[in-house]
Amino acid sequence: MPSPARSRRPVRIALAAGVAAAPGAVGWLGATGTPLRPPLVVAVVGMALGIMALAGLLMALLFWSSRSGHDWQAAPPEPWP
Repeated sequence: MPSPARSRRPVRIALAAGVAAAPGAVGWLGATGTPLRPPLVVAVVGMALGIMALAGLLMALLFWSSRSGHDWQAAPPEPWP
């Protein structure tokens, strides 16, 4: 069974990317002349973090499945020709 700490690493990396991307998204909206009202800023930051968290979670599930052997049980590898 793979360690939970290794499965959390992609989520942390993706969340860090979301934290880095959120100010860029808000800055881009401000540069285009969009009025930055608080609900809009909260929505943009929330979506940036949420999308990256979902991506990290899906990557963690993919890596966990691969390390635990579930992929091999579902479809054994075919031999090379």
